[in-house]
Amino acid sequence: ENLIKTLKMFLSAFLQIFMLGLASSCIVIVFHFPKPKTTQAITSTTPTTTTTTTTITTTTTATTTTDTTTTTTTTPPPCDAGYTHFEATSKCFKLSPGPASWLAALISCVNEGGNLASIESQAEQDTVVGLGGIGAWIGLSDFLDEGAFSWADGATVSFTNWRANQPNNGNNNQHCVWIRPTGNEWDDIICNKMVPYVCQKQVN
Repeated sequence: ENLIKTLKMFLSAFLQIFMLGLASSCIVIVFHFPKPKTTQAITSTTPTTTTTTTTITTTTTATTTTDTTTTTTTTPPPCDAGYTHFEATSKCFKLSPGPASWLAALISCVNEGGNLASIESQAEQDTVVGLGGIGAWIGLSDFLDEGAFSWADGATVSFTNWRANQPNNGNNNQHCVWIRPTGNEWDDIICNKMVPYVCQKQVN
C-alpha cells in the first residue's frame, strides 16, 4: 500500500515537471522510501535447570570382637610334698626319720601344720606301716591320765592294734605309744626314746 502511494506521488511530480518545460533542468529527485517494518523475532529462552541427585550409600559394618578367656585351673595335689594320701579319708601321712622323742616329734609335726598321726582303722594302720615298716611314734599317749589313752589331734580312740599284754606302763614310766618295727603292733614305751615318727595333715 505504501509503495502504491509512492508511485502515485512520483507520476504526479513527473507530469508537473514535464509541463513546465524543465526538460533541460537537472533535477535530482530523491525518493524516500519508508523503511519497511522489521519484524523482530523474540526468542524466549527458557533456562533449563538440571538437577543432579547424588545418592550416598553409607555401609556400616559391625565388627564383633570376641574375647576368649582361657581359664586354667590347676588342681593342687591332695597332699604336700613328702606326704602320702590315704584315699579313704582326708588324711595325708609322712614318715619322718627323726630320731626324736615323742614330745619333740609332736612339736615337729605341729610346726609343719599337722600333728602326730592318729590311726582310726585297720586301713589307716596298713597305710602308715606301708610308709617304711620301721618303729615310729604315733600320736597316742596317756601321760595326762594314766591308762586313759588319747590321740594328740583329739580323734576318738575307736581302733587299737596293741601288742599282746600291752599297754603295761612298765616301771610306771611308759606313757607314749609307737608302732613296733616287728609285727607292726602298738606298744607303750618311755616318751624320751629317740625314734622316727609319723606326721599327718589334712588333704589340701
